[in-house]
This record gives sequence, structure tokens and C-alpha cells, in this order.
Amino acid sequence: MSKIIISLIGLLFLVGAGCTPSPDKYVAEATTWVETSSSTYLYDGSGLKLKEAVPGNCASCWDIYLDFESSAAGFGDRSDQILAQVITPHTIRLRYLQGELIEAITDEVYDEQHARKLESIFLNEPAN
Repeated sequence: MSKIIISLIGLLFLVGAGCTPSPDKYVAEATTWVETSSSTYLYDGSGLKLKEAVPGNCASCWDIYLDFESSAAGFGDRSDQILAQVITPHTIRLRYLQGELIEAITDEVYDEQHARKLESIFLNEPAN
């Protein structure tokens, strides 16, 4: 009886293991993208590491969170700015939908794909 139960548990584990695809492909793609395309990381970033990989609502949908540090405050290419030299921690979220990178947002405020700060919808509302 115990052999049957152990076999069933093993079978359920194997079947269940295929339900959620591994995030490894997306973690590797996200890491490469940050190292080659994220202007904030390219300017003065270091210490890139995986924080978390969160599955989305489809088989190839993932949010990959990576942490890194910059040696100066701010976002993007800051070569034309006077900067405060302070170690600044950052988290970048790379969102994959159907296997394609659709967003790369640093600290929930900077769009790395379009090199611009995100605008709050509340700043654009008409005054009463």
C-alpha cells in the first residue's frame, strides 16, 4: 500500500512540475537585457542579481525582478548632470508577455526601454 501511495505522490509531482514553466530562460534574457540595454545600469550599475521571478497569467508570462546598485543617484544616462555620489540601490522589473519583453521599469518610476520617467496619472488631471 505504501509503495502505491509513494508512486502516486511521485507521479503527481512529475505531472505538476510541467504545469509552471521554468523562469530560467526569462531570468537569463532579463539579465542580458539589463547588462546591454538598461541605461541606468550601463551608466554606473553593478552587482546585478535576481531578486524574484513571479509567474504571470499565461505559460510564458513572467515578472523578473533584478536588484543592482548605482554609484550615483538618478536614472538613465546622467553624464550631463552633476550627481550626488551615493550608493543607490535599485530594483528593475522586466515584464514578459507571451515570451516578449514588454516593460523594463526601474524602481517603479523609470521606463528603461524609452529612457524616461513615468508620469503619474494624478499629475495630469485637470484642476477643479
